[in-house]
Amino acid sequence: MNQVSVHPPAPAAPRVSVVIPCFNQGRYLDEAIQSAIQQTGVQPEVIVVDDASTDATARIASSHPQVRLVRLSRNGGLANARNAGLGIATGEFVVFLDADDYLRPGALAAGVGCLIAEPDAGLAFGRYVRVNDHGAVIDSPEPIDIHEDAYSALLARNFVEMIATVTFRTEAIEQAGGLDRSLRACEDYDLLLRIARTKRVLQHNTTAACYRMHDRNMSSNNALMLRTSIRALRKQRS
Repeated sequence: MNQVSVHPPAPAAPRVSVVIPCFNQGRYLDEAIQSAIQQTGVQPEVIVVDDASTDATARIASSHPQVRLVRLSRNGGLANARNAGLGIATGEFVVFLDADDYLRPGALAAGVGCLIAEPDAGLAFGRYVRVNDHGAVIDSPEPIDIHEDAYSALLARNFVEMIATVTFRTEAIEQAGGLDRSLRACEDYDLLLRIARTKRVLQHNTTAACYRMHDRNMSSNNALMLRTSIRALRKQRS
């Protein structure tokens, strides 16, 4: 009788949920979706949260059969929209991608690779480039060496300047209680602080995302960013 060699099946690629909140930024949305769908080495689960947009956001998202669409009846802000996406996410890992930004090839595989290698880590982040409204590169900020105590470093400064460079372990977000809906900005900074208090933070050198600079960036509202970053820090006082 001939013997047949039986090989164990190859392990399934890790599933990464890419949550894309969108409020009236449909003009950029297709590029963001495509950048997530085309990631290799992982199984991207793309979730678009239409935060009560009045433009073509829902139509654009629905034109991609791979996309799961959540439509909110009232505009509730980034934290609320991201939490809505988390509510249906099935991935072991999560990336938050703003609709006007986009991922670089290999972004998800780089972050997931770090977290698989270090099971006690809650998140891993990489580098980014700034691009103009048409996608031309403006500059590439130098990475910051965080050494070992990421929590203390975050208290001094939010060194994760672009949230799309971060791959989160879904369990770490759940244990931290999700995003704080009361924060109208810096909700990502607040989440990073809460996770870094109890989990390791990893850093890699892959350029993970493109941060699109335009006149509607929330980060250009200095007063709002200052107020909300102070609120996030005050929550760490105890």
